[in-house]
Amino acid sequence: MSGRTREILYRITTAILLLLTVAGTVLIAMRGVRHVEEDWRYYLSFALALVALILLPVNAFVHEVGHLVFGWLAGMKFSSVRFGRLRVYRMGKHIHARFLRRSEVVGSSEMFPKNANKMRGKTVFYALGGGAFNVLYAAAFLTCFFLVPISPLLFFFQLFVPLNLFEGLMSFYPADTPTGKTDGRLVKDLIKGESSAIVTLRVLTAQGLLHRGTFDQIDEGILFDVPVVREDDPSYPALLQLQYSYLFYCGRDEEGIKKLNRMRDIYEELPEQIQADVACDFVFAFSCIAQDKTCVNTYFPYLKGAEGTLAYLRAMAGVSVQEEEKKDFIEKALGQAEKEPLFGIAEMERAYLARIEKK
Repeated sequence: MSGRTREILYRITTAILLLLTVAGTVLIAMRGVRHVEEDWRYYLSFALALVALILLPVNAFVHEVGHLVFGWLAGMKFSSVRFGRLRVYRMGKHIHARFLRRSEVVGSSEMFPKNANKMRGKTVFYALGGGAFNVLYAAAFLTCFFLVPISPLLFFFQLFVPLNLFEGLMSFYPADTPTGKTDGRLVKDLIKGESSAIVTLRVLTAQGLLHRGTFDQIDEGILFDVPVVREDDPSYPALLQLQYSYLFYCGRDEEGIKKLNRMRDIYEELPEQIQADVACDFVFAFSCIAQDKTCVNTYFPYLKGAEGTLAYLRAMAGVSVQEEEKKDFIEKALGQAEKEPLFGIAEMERAYLARIEKK
């Protein structure tokens, strides 16, 4: 089947399920309307459902929670979750939240493995969690629709049954969309051993090894003996970041700068939350390793998006001119490193800070 045929089939499937979703939502809404004269709170439930649909769709929330729960069951740790412009993320041992400037996706979640064992199975399980939770939500409240007397609160959650069913089924459909691959496509690629899936597994394997170990314990082939993937593949920037981090950690600065420059080529296409972290790497590298003030000045304004993070403190230490200011940032960064959940990343940051002190 050609790519064009697959795209048409995906659009037809989406249109049919979307029509059924609208029809199902209307039927549920009509049931609530019949009770409005008895209780005005049904109006309130409907209004709140409309507000939720705009601000934080219940189906998107359920989907991302599903990924997090399945990831936790698979032995993974929370990194971040995003709903529209709201991003909740882990920094050290604390949970923080911030609003991003752009709303690139309705929802997304990130977790990292505790070890490198059975990575393919863990990733498949994690990927299926979002859609599974959507379907479970729909099944639970659809059962209540037929068996439990209606109430304003129950009516609110039942209004999202068709949308959750739509979200779950479409996430299982293997396809490439404007916002990326569906969960079903990721699972299909993992099963077939496609290039992008292999790179994703290598990234997760490296993260698993870094949870308790260091870059010294990562075989170079894991990060460099990998298939070629497109630059717009989500796994590509994650792989690049691990590659230049590995090279800088090993003292192979010239090779690391080459990888860093490849990241610069795709910088404008990166998601907002990744841009800030990568900008910290640019500022550090071009102030302490490659000595390029133009690059430092170019990416310095982007640091604000990573303010307070370990990468931010390290970048500020690297760019600081006054000795006292530099020592202050280094001290704060070392304190932050103690809270870093990935031991290998903490060790890498300490090595970077040692280089800054010697500069």
